[in-house]
Amino acid sequence: MAKDPAFLFYPGDWLGGTMYLTHLEKGCYIDLLMLQFNKGKFTLAQAKHMLSGSFDLAWANISDKFIQQDGLYWNERLQEEKEKRSKFSESRRNNAKSPKLNNKKTEAYAKHMVNHMEDVNVNVDCKLKREKKIKKGEPIYRKFKHLTLYQHEFDKLFMNYTKEEIDETLDAIENYKENTKYNSLYLTAGKWLKKDADQKSKEKEGKMGKAEQLLKANLSVKEMLRQKREQEELWEINH
Repeated sequence: MAKDPAFLFYPGDWLGGTMYLTHLEKGCYIDLLMLQFNKGKFTLAQAKHMLSGSFDLAWANISDKFIQQDGLYWNERLQEEKEKRSKFSESRRNNAKSPKLNNKKTEAYAKHMVNHMEDVNVNVDCKLKREKKIKKGEPIYRKFKHLTLYQHEFDKLFMNYTKEEIDETLDAIENYKENTKYNSLYLTAGKWLKKDADQKSKEKEGKMGKAEQLLKANLSVKEMLRQKREQEELWEINH
């Protein structure tokens, strides 16, 4: 059987799980995922070779994304996605080869189902995982209406924002009339916090710019006064 050329990728999960990483660290993280996808579990030496000079800059913040056992590293989520996709593809092939299907169409149908997997985005697994978390009684930090922020999600936000900032944002989301359109409190809070932080940064830069302009203006006035004094002293000497 040919090697599977793809795996399912969930942008929402990626953004939520890498929100606190730099662009360099995100790039190194995805490179190691590709290494695992193509080669399987990898060693630390292989990771260093893959990332080259970026390894020392990124590994400290992305190493927790991988399980380590017997000198090998791998990402559990990627491993699950590969196995899930493999099982699903195999089940489609078996269904396609069922005697109930017209023999003339069997081979073509089997190929079609395998190719079709390239575009299938199965979200059932995500839903089951969310239900599994609730069943296990995972600590909840905040919950209202249909939205829930688990403690581990709060911990991720807390890496970049203060508790006060997070609580104020959660209050704002709860009081927002159209919050029913949101599916993830964690992702929504992350976006709101980032937007607020960017706005504060722009305001700070604006204030700094005005202060710099005033400073330059004061320096210009002082320079003009100095030049005037020099001219007056020179006039007195000549006269």
